[in-house]
Amino acid sequence: AALAEAIFEATDEVSAAFAGDKTVVEKVTRLHKHAVRSAGQHYAPLLTRLLTQIDARFASLPHSSYMYLTAACVTAFARHADAIEPLAVTVQSLARAVLTVLATGDAESTAALVQEHPDMTEDFFRMMSRAFEEMPHATFRLEHPIVPSTIDVAAVAVRVRHAQANRSVFAFLEAFFEAARPAKRGGEIPPERMAVLQPVLHEHVPAVVSGLVAALCGALPEWTIDDPDGGMAPVVYQLARLAPDECGAMLDASLAAALPESVLGAEGRAQFVADVVGCRDRNSVARPLYMMADLARRALGP
Repeated sequence: AALAEAIFEATDEVSAAFAGDKTVVEKVTRLHKHAVRSAGQHYAPLLTRLLTQIDARFASLPHSSYMYLTAACVTAFARHADAIEPLAVTVQSLARAVLTVLATGDAESTAALVQEHPDMTEDFFRMMSRAFEEMPHATFRLEHPIVPSTIDVAAVAVRVRHAQANRSVFAFLEAFFEAARPAKRGGEIPPERMAVLQPVLHEHVPAVVSGLVAALCGALPEWTIDDPDGGMAPVVYQLARLAPDECGAMLDASLAAALPESVLGAEGRAQFVADVVGCRDRNSVARPLYMMADLARRALGP
């Protein structure tokens, strides 16, 4: 603990002296990340100070490594009740700043910004996926419109070719849909969570499914379907478990828009939807997705 505090004091001075130096920021945040992971609970007394520093530094220089560090803090400390609130405050602060850049409200502009800022996109969605995985109750309570705006950016980013950013976006969507489900089989979604989820599911997720279908039909390479580090198949599986009827309707509508009737008619779409929604585990979802990607490739070309 004493060593961690000494390192913190030294890096704080360095960060203040070289606040605008991106190389210094990367090295200092990497040092903190390893300290958090290595020291574990011995780092807990420094957590609030570190999060305060992250907020302040990110406001002056929005470097993606601050979000990577925040994700590491969430993983390390989210199971401690007294750490959840300061973690949520930092996640909210950083998310608000990133969405000011990426969430333009226009898909074409957002796609261009995602391509321009792939590191920001990757680390933002990594941070948000960790937040939904480790502290879903607090993350669903983030100020409006952080959650729906994040979904909107994800809907665009799923079809933009950048391997690491794609993995991060898919991991986020998987975590979001899984966190939205009841904690126990047959249980009910808490009312405060449902208040966030319902409008997101009906007003924002259809664009995500449209993006996934576009990715499946050639916007992304086929290996992204079941990439173990973040792929399409787990996203579709978790959405189908959360809302099978809505998922089926969204897939049908998106496929009807993406592929001509002569290539995939109503009967074929219905069979595909049944195959996807009926899958019993995340691995088996990949098979119908690969079959659809192959059909689209043969019909539309590479």
